[in-house]
Amino acid sequence: MTGRVELEIDGGVAVVRFSNPPEGFMDDGTEAGLADALDRIDAAEGLRAVILTGADPGVFIRHYDVRVLEERGRRLAAKGYRFTRGPAGARAAAARLPCAGSRATACPSSPR
Repeated sequence: MTGRVELEIDGGVAVVRFSNPPEGFMDDGTEAGLADALDRIDAAEGLRAVILTGADPGVFIRHYDVRVLEERGRRLAAKGYRFTRGPAGARAAAARLPCAGSRATACPSSPR
């Protein structure tokens, strides 16, 4: 099952509608559709408002499809990526980053 995103632009208002019945999960299809809609919104002139809503009665987006996230995690792990657990693991991973412990503005690779 793949969700879809519909975009309607009427005057200065863009309406983005998410649909992925019956669960209403965000998945690869809705993610790609949202990226496309945002590109089109960015290119549109004169927009004053963007409304995000569900296309199916009573459903917006329940959550990202956990099956998709699990598969992505497995693919990344197969490529050798490691995942940290909890704040201690995140701090240890951050300490291994270039310029860790220095001010970000002093790091030559920092975006400005």
